[in-house]
Amino acid sequence: MELHIPTITTPCPENFAEKHDESILRDIEKVITTASLMAVVTATGINPLSINGMEQLTKYFEVVAELHKMGYEQIRMTEYASPNGTAMRCWITVKSRCWNIFGGFIEEKGHDDPLAIVSLNGEFAWDTSGMSPHAIAEEFIRRYPALAEAGRGRDAEYVKWFSMALNEARQGYFFSALMEWRNWMVEGQIDLGNGHYLPLPPPGTS
Repeated sequence: MELHIPTITTPCPENFAEKHDESILRDIEKVITTASLMAVVTATGINPLSINGMEQLTKYFEVVAELHKMGYEQIRMTEYASPNGTAMRCWITVKSRCWNIFGGFIEEKGHDDPLAIVSLNGEFAWDTSGMSPHAIAEEFIRRYPALAEAGRGRDAEYVKWFSMALNEARQGYFFSALMEWRNWMVEGQIDLGNGHYLPLPPPGTS
């Protein structure tokens, strides 16, 4: 599986240089350079050298797709890069927790929210070694019955969007709903790198 690096193109704010000294600007340049090198992390959520991590994150997508096939189409997935750019925070949640202005953001209700299960880099809370995506989905329903019940029902628009995201993930292109120096709501699409894009996810109801 190849790694694909999106381009970071958003400039600093207008007149920024006039308001900050050169040392700060040099530090910012280092951050931007690091972000360019680590953009694969914000696109995949894993260490850029870890192919196993990419495979795990792809499996995470596959599990959500299985949940949709099982009738839980209002279950959603989103992911953001961590502040230090070394991991991807992944959520499995439901439509009612996603913003109505941008479906990639969720309304957080604290770490113990039963309708928003968070993980790092697509890892589940139990050992999934040797388990198929369908078997993981069944175990997910057993462990998180409140989320499963809230996610039961049709949402054809989201299922269609997620199938596109899954197809990209299988090729090594992973979306990040939140990325430094980029605003997908302004751009109107999510840049996956190398000329690959996703439309914005359908809105939630939060």
